[in-house]
Amino acid sequence: MKQNTTSMIALRPLVRALRAVAFAAFATVPVHAAFAQDDTTEDPAGDDDLGGILGNDPTANGSGSTVADERAGLQSETEAVALPPAKRKVIKTLQPKFFLKMHRFEFTPFVGMVTNDPFIRRIMFGGDVAYHFTELFAFELQGSFDPNFGQGDWKPITHQITGANQVSPEISRMMWHMTGNFNFSPFYGKLATVGRNTIMFDIYGTFGAGVVGTADDLELIGNAGDPRAEATRTQVHPTLTFGGGLRVAFNKTFALRFEARSLSYIGVLESTKLELKNNLALMLGGSVFFGRRVE
Repeated sequence: MKQNTTSMIALRPLVRALRAVAFAAFATVPVHAAFAQDDTTEDPAGDDDLGGILGNDPTANGSGSTVADERAGLQSETEAVALPPAKRKVIKTLQPKFFLKMHRFEFTPFVGMVTNDPFIRRIMFGGDVAYHFTELFAFELQGSFDPNFGQGDWKPITHQITGANQVSPEISRMMWHMTGNFNFSPFYGKLATVGRNTIMFDIYGTFGAGVVGTADDLELIGNAGDPRAEATRTQVHPTLTFGGGLRVAFNKTFALRFEARSLSYIGVLESTKLELKNNLALMLGGSVFFGRRVE
């Protein structure tokens, strides 16, 4: 008997723990699930309430509404904020290139100037006509006329050395040029302007060959009338040309061109001296495109 009493005393902590667990589990169960209702009417749904609590009912979401109800509500909200059909449009993330050159002619009148002559200024008026075989390659014919303004072409340093220093520089003016050039346009891009307008541009390189006409200023040099100098007063030189530029297109037919071009040739002074000339010209022109556009 004493042994049984000792065993009961040893089991008391375990019994107390089991009572606490059972009480906690009973306290967490809702009242309507723990006790049967007094209503004698049978629920046609059976154990739907208990299934909703336990997560077995796919239509219950814990707030009294079904998933179908929430889907219908979301659809009505979407229709309420949707734009009317008249204002709906497709937004293109990759917009087409509206400025196309393939199989089109380009006519460009331009004005320019020779920038690297230390003694005189040379103003150029000219134009070029190009045909674009593809969007990348084109061939053009270019020409210019450079009028002679006499002392109006002189730079301040020329007036100084001829007046105060009594030094006569050797001046040879480029009077005109004609070249045939191949153009290569590997890069193009777009610029956004005010509103939804865009401006397209491309960067191109050019190289070619042609002829340049020059005239020596023998009066300034001081050997006018010398047969040897007079023999080479005016000359025509073969020339090589290369450069590059930027073409900015505002619409399908009009663009601005900014170009830098080098014209290199060998000149003859007084029939005895050879001199390598390199005229760097900066040009600004407006291009007009015409011909059939290939979409």
